Amino acid sequence: MTQPTALFLADLLERSAQTHTQASAAAELRRLHAQRDALLEALKLIVEFVDAPTEGKRPDVFVMRISKARAAIKKAEDEQ
Repeated sequence: MTQPTALFLADLLERSAQTHTQASAAAELRRLHAQRDALLEALKLIVEFVDAPTEGKRPDVFVMRISKARAAIKKAEDEQ
């Protein structure tokens, strides 16, 4: 489920909420959406920090992990 879909569903739940459970489900969808956004921003900061120029050469495994992090960022942004 993409993030806009999650927020759309949260809107629907809030508008039609007839029970506390439905209202809670809408709030949980919004919380999860915000949490994913926060995690994405944290990942971007980590990649920026780790990818900063260094004096030595990076090991191949390190470069591979940064590539995976960048791929995860791109995937999350494409789903928005």
